[in-house]
Amino acid sequence: EEKVALKVLACGILKNISPIPVIAPRPPIEFEKTIAVPLLVPLLGYSLEDASARVQELVATDEKGSKNLDLTPGTDHKTSAEEELARIESQLRTIALALEIMTTVCAKLPDLDPPSADEGRYIGEEEETMDDDVDKFDEDDQMPTETADETPKTTITASQNTTLPLLSQLTQPLLHLARPTALSFPPASSQPIHPPTTSALGTVHTRAFECLNNLFLGMNPDETPLPEGTAAQAVGVWRDVWTVLAAVGKQSEWTLGTGGSAAVQTRLEIWEIAVGALWGLARIGKGELVPEAEQVNALIEFCDAAKDEVVKVKCVGTLGCLAQRGDAIEANKVG
Repeated sequence: EEKVALKVLACGILKNISPIPVIAPRPPIEFEKTIAVPLLVPLLGYSLEDASARVQELVATDEKGSKNLDLTPGTDHKTSAEEELARIESQLRTIALALEIMTTVCAKLPDLDPPSADEGRYIGEEEETMDDDVDKFDEDDQMPTETADETPKTTITASQNTTLPLLSQLTQPLLHLARPTALSFPPASSQPIHPPTTSALGTVHTRAFECLNNLFLGMNPDETPLPEGTAAQAVGVWRDVWTVLAAVGKQSEWTLGTGGSAAVQTRLEIWEIAVGALWGLARIGKGELVPEAEQVNALIEFCDAAKDEVVKVKCVGTLGCLAQRGDAIEANKVG
């Protein structure tokens, strides 16, 4: 995974200097289309559930080994379990960095039409090489991913209208990374079994929601007509986001101290970002979304407790969109 981590770091550097300087006679390089999407999107299939389960196994194994070594002199050498734990943490940090870079891509979806014949001499060759390197990610570096049955494919395909295909291909992998695992928010009665993993997981969840926030707020149907079917798709994603937030927990639940101050702060940050994603979805699915009392009450509760005026605006904007369904007058009154 060191090779992949270096590629992601290099991608981050290129993002900071974008637009990339033109080197004649090559045509201009589009960072998002040519570099970020081919390299980073395949990494979104990383399985947090598998990583979390493996950490639990390794911690249990390491604890048993420690008991057997209680009477032996100490050593600075890491056990095999400790080395693998460090590798998993490194993988999670790499995914978090990839998501941070992806926020730019999600804010403005690139045109993924195939390159022209002139561009193919340069861009096509570079993409092929990069794809080959990413394909070797699992084989050479043993970075675990979900199986094909569990995770939607994240291969980018060309389309006459690329907004809807890219939206659908990014959304589900990002939701998988946003969903908490058994180690994300440990109970208040106990310490995290492996604090570095818990910390890295929280960062991944937060960054995934930042991508979703940029993805949906960047699509404004009032300014640019969206492809047919986008509103209906937004309704399904709306339900998925609420499923993830249910796993994060309502504010009335985690403000009581569940998981300690660090966990509370992470959950608060996730909710503040998620409200933006919900607002974007509500704008896209306006007129299609049916207000549900539990969701409306959760938004009102969070809005009342929010100290940030921007967060309040997002909550109110979301509620306003929910109240615009013509065939649900009574429900609209609740919103």
